[in-house]
Amino acid sequence: MADTTHESPHGSTDAAPHDGTQLFQPDVGPSTVMQTSEQLALAAALSAGHQTVPGYQILGEIGRGGMGVVYKAKQIQANRVVALKMILGGSHAGAADRERFRTEIEATAQLQHPGIVRVYEVGEHHGLPFFSMEFCEGGSLARKGGRPQSPNAAAAIVERIARAVEAAHLAGIVHRDLKPGNILMTGDGTPKVGDFGLAKRLDSVDGHTHTGAVMGTPNYMAPEQAAGKAKAVGPQADVYAIGVILFELLAGRQPFQAEGLPELLQKVVHNEAPSLSEFRRDAPRDLETICQKCLAKDPAHRYPTAGALADDLRRFQSGESISARQLNVVERFAWMLEKSHYDQQFVRYAGFFLWLAPVFFLPELYATFVRFHGWPVWWVMPAYAIRPVLGLSLFLYYGDGRIWPANPAEQHILSVWGSFVVVAGLLFVNLGLREGGSTWNGPDFYQAMAGASTVAFVSLGAMFWGGFYLVGLAFLLLIPVMPIDPRFCPIEYGSVWAMVSLLIGLRLRKLAKHQAGHV
Repeated sequence: MADTTHESPHGSTDAAPHDGTQLFQPDVGPSTVMQTSEQLALAAALSAGHQTVPGYQILGEIGRGGMGVVYKAKQIQANRVVALKMILGGSHAGAADRERFRTEIEATAQLQHPGIVRVYEVGEHHGLPFFSMEFCEGGSLARKGGRPQSPNAAAAIVERIARAVEAAHLAGIVHRDLKPGNILMTGDGTPKVGDFGLAKRLDSVDGHTHTGAVMGTPNYMAPEQAAGKAKAVGPQADVYAIGVILFELLAGRQPFQAEGLPELLQKVVHNEAPSLSEFRRDAPRDLETICQKCLAKDPAHRYPTAGALADDLRRFQSGESISARQLNVVERFAWMLEKSHYDQQFVRYAGFFLWLAPVFFLPELYATFVRFHGWPVWWVMPAYAIRPVLGLSLFLYYGDGRIWPANPAEQHILSVWGSFVVVAGLLFVNLGLREGGSTWNGPDFYQAMAGASTVAFVSLGAMFWGGFYLVGLAFLLLIPVMPIDPRFCPIEYGSVWAMVSLLIGLRLRKLAKHQAGHV
């Protein structure tokens, strides 16, 4: 979709502005607002710079969207420069847009804090609502995007933002759309929070957000917000967004990025946020800890309040110990197991892994049968030879006939499992040459296969899903168990592989269903 909204340093003027704000909710029907000839004339007069709003002289246009426009204006009686925001109607300005505009006016007008943009006057002209607010000549914080800031500078900016957001929370208001584009800068570099159009009152029984609706800017959404859990979105969702802003100021990018919206929402909801040090090696450890606490998946694991976050940022700037602590060994291990990346790129292979379970298990069950009867190794060779053929066929089927990797994640998978197949093939050939036609009872072959499986899954744990570390551990523990009764080696190895395949397949199927719900 083409971008038609100009940058506005005084908050967005549309329900879907250029910087990524999205409003996904059930269709509320066709727009009920039509632009009258009088409103069209007003828009033209405003653009021409004439004084058409009583008490104001329009000095220029700051930003425009499908719903409305923000002007730089002079408030004549007060003799001051202000930002004048108003709805101009149009085909995109329906009931939802007017509701958002009203919400912004009500929320901002009742908040009196030096870190929040002040509202001076609220009115209506020719049926078009407007309000004037503090003009911030420094533009928005988004202008710093892509350029990492010094740790102290970033901490100072975000501390002030957190103090302002804490004031809003104490007044019973959750912002729900905190992002650099909605943080305005004064001439001396002081940040001020603006655009409360998606704000939610904590004491409101019902609002204009439906359960299942996803409102906000995806890159800055908390997981519960991205999942459409409207009732779960509270102050901790704003704490998460502030954490994203801090991360971006330090790393020059947001924690989660993706080519498409469904993929991005999947990452926000399911993937653990990357460490700040992955993108900035010189990042202070305390700031990395603060970011990590803000970006926790569970709201209960984040800072309890925006004020607590601000206090830790103040402690960092003054060289004091922060309240957020580094994870201990047990907590870090649990965090490693939860980390996941690239899930959305492999959901199509859920069926492949579910079918791979019997493909791995049945030949090993047969091999155990052969061992118990003392038959030669040649009896099991056909079953082992057909397994890679079936596996490749299933892979091609679920991969739409494509075998070559299309992205770095698939390249990593191919290199790991290609190496595993080569090692397994060499062990298989060695087994046949060594055993010949004799009986086949030793544990060596399966111990080597368990070792190769351990290495493969541990290497995947760092790149994809932390749960693979446990899978690697399971194969590692098999190695000392196998010599107890070597006849059971095949079924022991096959059982672990079958359980692993089923778990991966079920996990990917669950992710696929969740992803389908957001498309």
